[in-house]
Amino acid sequence: MAVERGSITSAYLNLRPTEGPHRYFYYLFQALDLSKVLYGIGGGVRQSLKFGDLKAHHAATPLIETQDRIVEFLDAELGRIDTLQTGYSDSQTSLKNVDWLD
Repeated sequence: MAVERGSITSAYLNLRPTEGPHRYFYYLFQALDLSKVLYGIGGGVRQSLKFGDLKAHHAATPLIETQDRIVEFLDAELGRIDTLQTGYSDSQTSLKNVDWLD
């Protein structure tokens, strides 16, 4: 899900939520993509997905307040993971710079 404005190729769907936090739908579609749920929808040689294919699959959408809480939780947890990864990378760099032969 892009946050920038611009043009896209016709190979992509342009979806824009009418209400609620856009990041909720970003996380939702990321999860659907990672779990390969969307791969079973659509057809053709390139397994193209049209809006009609997507619209035919109804999904429960939580209340906007719940979407907000989900986004806050995921943002916080992903931020924590990023911090841990940065610390791990820094530790690896530090260990590589140690002269082990002294």
